[in-house]
Amino acid sequence: MSESATTPDHEVKRSKTAVQVLVAERPGEVELNERGFMLDLSQWTPQAAEELARHQGLPRELDGLSPDHWRVIDYMRSQYHHTGTAPSVREICASIVLSKRQFISLFPNGLLMARRIAGLPGPRRSANGTAPSPSQQVLAGNWWLRLTR
Repeated sequence: MSESATTPDHEVKRSKTAVQVLVAERPGEVELNERGFMLDLSQWTPQAAEELARHQGLPRELDGLSPDHWRVIDYMRSQYHHTGTAPSVREICASIVLSKRQFISLFPNGLLMARRIAGLPGPRRSANGTAPSPSQQVLAGNWWLRLTR
């Protein structure tokens, strides 16, 4: 089962396992896993970030990503390349002098949305596609389902 949506300069294809964003400025595709994280991090470009932002649900009335979006994205990418881990919201806000409220207004779905747009990998369970462990299920609030099975 696959569905497509087309606009003048890009095409988005959705399937069960991946989403492909075809950008006119750079032929090729950016494949995403079922949780919306890029499969090949080397395919990230600023144009891909714009498409990923639209795919993540940032308002269309925004004329692309704002300078504040780019400050957050650039910081996250540089920290990831220096340390090998994505920074936390607290670290991002402290480093680029941004309040948490401003961060949430930029990325309404939080840190995972920012990581997807920045082309960074998801948390381990999102990146490797494994199911959450029993302790992660308890922390996520699925403890009742776990106990009643």
